[in-house]
Amino acid sequence: MDLQLIYQQNASAEKICSFLSNTYDRVKVDEIHIGGLNHLLIKIPDPESNTRKGLNTLKAINNCLDEETLTEILKANNINFATDEEGLIRSYEVLICDLDILSTRLVYHGRNNYKPKYLRESENPKLSELAKRIFLILGLDICLVRLAYTTRRRLRVIGIDPSPILRERDLNRILKKIDEIREMDKLLPTRNVKLGADPEFMIFNSKTNRMLSASQFFPRDGVVGCDNIRMQNRQQRPVAEIRPNPSSCPLKLSDNIKQALDSASRMAPYQNVKWLAGSQPGGAYSIGGHIHFSNIRLTANLIRALDNYLAIPIFLVEEPVAAVRRRRRYGSLSDYRVKDYGGFEYRTPASWLVSQQITVAVLCLAKIIASSYYMLSKNFLNSAEAQRAFYTGDQDYLRPLFPELWADIKKTEMYLEYEEELQIIPELIFNNTTWNEKADFRKAWKLKTTPRRHLRSGSYNDSSSQRITQVNTTRPPAATRVSTRTNSRRIGTSGSRSGTRVSTTPGRVVSNPARSNNSRQGRIITSAQVRRTHIVR
Repeated sequence: MDLQLIYQQNASAEKICSFLSNTYDRVKVDEIHIGGLNHLLIKIPDPESNTRKGLNTLKAINNCLDEETLTEILKANNINFATDEEGLIRSYEVLICDLDILSTRLVYHGRNNYKPKYLRESENPKLSELAKRIFLILGLDICLVRLAYTTRRRLRVIGIDPSPILRERDLNRILKKIDEIREMDKLLPTRNVKLGADPEFMIFNSKTNRMLSASQFFPRDGVVGCDNIRMQNRQQRPVAEIRPNPSSCPLKLSDNIKQALDSASRMAPYQNVKWLAGSQPGGAYSIGGHIHFSNIRLTANLIRALDNYLAIPIFLVEEPVAAVRRRRRYGSLSDYRVKDYGGFEYRTPASWLVSQQITVAVLCLAKIIASSYYMLSKNFLNSAEAQRAFYTGDQDYLRPLFPELWADIKKTEMYLEYEEELQIIPELIFNNTTWNEKADFRKAWKLKTTPRRHLRSGSYNDSSSQRITQVNTTRPPAATRVSTRTNSRRIGTSGSRSGTRVSTTPGRVVSNPARSNNSRQGRIITSAQVRRTHIVR
C-alpha cells in the first residue's frame, strides 16, 4: 500500500524520515506549509499495490490547527473544549496511534516540583475512551490528546497535537504501526470476517399505542431476551433483544435472525400488539442495531470506514426525527465497544429490523466494509458541517455524497457477490424514501401469529398493578395445573414477570371477567405467597 504521512517539522519528524528512508526504497520527502507551520510530506511508495492511504491527512491536520473548526467539531459531538488552563487540577496527555493508546502522561497543576508520571490505559478507562473518540472524529492517525479535570471535576479537552514530540519507545511503536498499516492490503483479504448482531425492538399495544414491557414476554437471557435497560422505579425491561448465532456469511446470519424472530413470535404470538424497530419508535427509549465483528483486528481505519460507508447509508434511509432524538444519548459516530470474545461491536446504527430486505442489505454491506476497508479510505464526515448534519438529521446535506460513496463500494471485490441483496439501499436513497418505524415489522418478516389470540391490557400505575390477560377464544385446554398453595394463578406468556391473576378452582378455568358476569376476579397476592407460576396455553 502506498502511504503518505504529514508531520510537523520537529525532532520526531526527522527521526521518522530517517527510519523510513533506511527501511523502504524510493521514499520521498517534501516540505509543505499548513496553518503557517512547516510540515514534512513523507511518501512511501509500494510498487506491488494500487491502494493508497494517507496518515494524518491535510484536512485532518487543518481541523486541529484551526481552533474554530476544532471547537465546532467537538461541539457537534457534545465534547467540551477550552484552551484556558485556569482552574485545572490535573491534565492528561494521551498519545494515540491507529486506535492504540501508546502512553498516558499525568501532570498535576499547582504543585511545585511534582514529577509527571505515566499511567496504564486500564487505570482510567473513561479518559481513554474519550481520547479515542476524539481521535476518531478528527480523522487523525497519530496525535496527542490533552484532557484535563477542572476544579468542578469535569473532564474537558484543552488541546490536540497531530505532530507531537515523541519519546524513543513511543517513536518505535509508531514506526511499527506504520509498517503494519502498509501491509494491511496484503493481510486483510486472507481473513474471513465473522459477523454477529444483537438488534433491539419494542412491543406496543396496537390500539392504544402504549408500550408493553418486553420482560412480560421474554426472559432476560437467551437467543431472545431483554436489554439491560430497566423502566424507572420498576424491575421491568422495556426493550427486547435477539442474539442470533454469528456467521461469516451475512445471508446465514440473516437466516439466524429470522429463526430468532420466529422463536420470539412463538413466545408472544398476539395479534393486537405491534413490534417496532428503528431509532426511537415510541416513548423515551432508544434502540439500536449493533453489529459484531470478529476474526479481524480493530483499527481506526475500520471504524472510520464503518462510519462513512455503513452509518451514512443507514442514516439516509432511517426516520430523521426519531434518529435525532436517539443520538442525543446513543448512536454517536465511531461508537464501538470491545467484547470479551476478542472482537468488537459497532453501535452507531439504529435497529434495522424494520424489514428483512433492509436487514440483509445492512449485513451484506457490513461484511463488504470489514473485508475491504483498506480500499474505503475516504472520510466524508471529516468536517464540522458533515458531523452536525449527521446529528441533526440533515439528510439533504449528506445525500449528494452517496453516489461517490456507493461507487467506492462497487469497486470492492466482494460487491458482485452481494449485488442483488444491496440494491434496496440505493433504491431507497435515490427515491428519498425512509423506513417506517411505526409499522409492525412482523409483517415484513412474515412472522406468524396465533389467530384470534389477543392481549387485553388495562391501565396501571406501577409494575405490580399492570394487567395483561391471555384470552383463549377457543375451548379451554384439556388439562389445567393448579398451585397447591394458593387459589390464585397467573395467566401470561412464557418468561413473563407480571401477568393477570384470576380466581381458579381445580379443574376449572375462569374466563375473562370482562366477558363473564358469573366470574369474579381473584385477590391479588404478592410474589412471596406464590411458590410456582403455572401457565395456561
